Amino acid sequence: MNKRLGDFTLRNLMIVYVIVYTIMPIVQRLTSRFLTAYFYMAVVVALVVLTLVLDRPENLSLYGTFLLPFIIYELLSAFNMSEDFLMWSYQVLLFLLPVILGYYFTQDKTRLIGSYSKIVFFALAITTVTTIIGCIRFPNAARELALVESQDSNAIQYDMHNIGGYGFVYTIVLLYPAIILSYKERRIKLITALLFAVVILLMIVFSEYTIALLFFIISSMLFFTKRNLSFRSIIIASVIAVLFLLVFTNFIPDFLRWLGEISGSKTMGSRLDALAGGREGLENSEDTRILLYQKSWNSFLQHPIFGSLFEKEKINGAHSFIIDNLALYGIFGGVIMFFMYRNIFKRFFLPYKDKPGYGYIVWIFIQTLILSLVNTGMWLDVLCLFVPIWLHWIYGNETETEEVKDEAAVDRQLAPGASGGEAIRTTE
Repeated sequence: MNKRLGDFTLRNLMIVYVIVYTIMPIVQRLTSRFLTAYFYMAVVVALVVLTLVLDRPENLSLYGTFLLPFIIYELLSAFNMSEDFLMWSYQVLLFLLPVILGYYFTQDKTRLIGSYSKIVFFALAITTVTTIIGCIRFPNAARELALVESQDSNAIQYDMHNIGGYGFVYTIVLLYPAIILSYKERRIKLITALLFAVVILLMIVFSEYTIALLFFIISSMLFFTKRNLSFRSIIIASVIAVLFLLVFTNFIPDFLRWLGEISGSKTMGSRLDALAGGREGLENSEDTRILLYQKSWNSFLQHPIFGSLFEKEKINGAHSFIIDNLALYGIFGGVIMFFMYRNIFKRFFLPYKDKPGYGYIVWIFIQTLILSLVNTGMWLDVLCLFVPIWLHWIYGNETETEEVKDEAAVDRQLAPGASGGEAIRTTE
């Protein structure tokens, strides 16, 4: 019993460390400075072993079934491996970690997932504020962090000021609908939700991420929707939005240019101006992303089945997670991506289908898909770790997936003293 308690105490400490490390740049920098990157690598490896191997070994097959498409995807990455085998293996575990932890949290509602919510909220709030302050003091710092090497002197300085870069800014934007849902479900007051919205808007403007601003504007419309927002309502709203764009096509460029002017940012202004010009505007702008999309898409069309997986030259634009993977792995990779997203949605989002705020939850997922289409990253930290923690804070133990019910039945059968089809569930 003491050994078990010690195991969980150690694991809980490591999970808290991983959450804070993921969110706060200063923790990442201090770790690499005083403990070296190998310390964090050891934590990741130990956490995966503790969760997959030592925690309820009888459930290992359930983990395996859920993780299978993610594992296959990472095995495919070996064909593009530029690091040595040890570093590649670590990257694989790093990719799988949020998925493993998310599954670990949701497979048993008695877990300490509720306690982790305070850590997540605190780390997100602190880093949002320090990012705003840092970007005021060092203009363009957040954008520069996405371009410079980690050992660059500016990167070190920005990290020590806890300035969030590309990954952090979009993490906050993707989680923004969860803040609105928290208000709709009466977990926070309207004034608190509006205060969070203002702070997030300031962070976006000072960090100068254009797509983040557009996502923020769209998500802010959720303030004006009803609490009982269903999946059907989201689909209807999306159709109406498309029709609106078609009808008022001539007004959209003017709106984008106006938005660029009031943003006060030269970077955002130029990008919004390019976006207002449509395809021609994007092709003639300094932002080359549309050319990078075309590069990946053309590569996919040339090798539609397996992409450039078995080709000597791997061609992709490196600016869209979804299109780039189609270029690298073809339809085969597309199928793997489908099952990865399917498993994520089924496990972490679908259990809330009977909740009044299900439409808000679905929008988080859709928004993440769109971001993965127009930018890099699959955002597993958001989809598999932060969203489940946040939704547990909102709804508590009110939902339970069929898989969880099946696992609960297995627990009852394995519990000591089980007889005659009855068993006493043991808790850890």
